[in-house]
Amino acid sequence: MQQKKNRRGREYLNDFRRDVNGSYLYQGSYRRYTGSMPYAKLRGLLWALCGGALAALAAAGMVPAPGAMQQFYVLLPYAGA
Repeated sequence: MQQKKNRRGREYLNDFRRDVNGSYLYQGSYRRYTGSMPYAKLRGLLWALCGGALAALAAAGMVPAPGAMQQFYVLLPYAGA
């Protein structure tokens, strides 16, 4: 019979063991990025995508909305974030 899957999906908790001091040590397998793109290039691409999203957000904020005209204080929290 197939082993029943844990309801909460926390099988990774079985990879932790207690040492003699009472603290927990991880005994499971580690994963490492092995993609085809070098990590530095991937990081640059992600920063470029974040910049594009920021530019799109700024462009969306410049659209004249009827409810936000002449009420600059409505936009101050968004400008501060």
